[in-house]
Amino acid sequence: MTVTSLLAAGAVSVVGCLSLVLARTRAAQDATKAAHTASGQGSILVDGQMNVLEASDAARVLFWPNLAAGKGLTLSAAARELLTDDDEQHHLLTVRGGRLVELSISATVVTRVRTVRGIAVRDVTEQRKGQRDLVHLAHYDSLTGLINRRLFVDRLESAISSATAGNNRVALFYIDLDRFTEVNDPLGHGAGDALLKTLAKRFQEGPRTHRRSASPSMIAGQDILRSPT
Repeated sequence: MTVTSLLAAGAVSVVGCLSLVLARTRAAQDATKAAHTASGQGSILVDGQMNVLEASDAARVLFWPNLAAGKGLTLSAAARELLTDDDEQHHLLTVRGGRLVELSISATVVTRVRTVRGIAVRDVTEQRKGQRDLVHLAHYDSLTGLINRRLFVDRLESAISSATAGNNRVALFYIDLDRFTEVNDPLGHGAGDALLKTLAKRFQEGPRTHRRSASPSMIAGQDILRSPT
């Protein structure tokens, strides 16, 4: 094999290695972009006049879901209002479709070429919904929707403190459902649950004079507390 052929073979080998590296790099970039889009994480770059210079795919999905590729991107009035402050900021913003987006806005950066700001965006809709669901489960009875013992005690203590300070009174009713097993046992738990939910609804509706201040609570399987103030 001549020197020329060896050099040619080496060049082909180098080119092949570079092609392989570039292909793997592009694949890694595509995978990262797909992961960010799926997780709702994205970024936006704007100039000093709040014109959008760049936007990742995830950001486009959140802010411009119906805009065709190649069309100009414009920030909403709410987003532009946030950018009037040049300092670093963190906000929650509701976008189209009712999605809740967390914005991390960088401080304004002035270069010789232009003024720019970066905005990291993250869809936190499901996260916040999960947090609300956990709070609800911690304070409300899953069957009847009435507040549970923990929240009832908090409200009762607050009502007593307010009544004491204002020289008012607090009334507390303890209601036990007698002969509940005569419904629950022969007819099944479904019938018993339906009865509890019906009673809970009636207590929640209650007399109009006390509806706003009453706090009916399920404290046990068939025990209901009600404290109109």
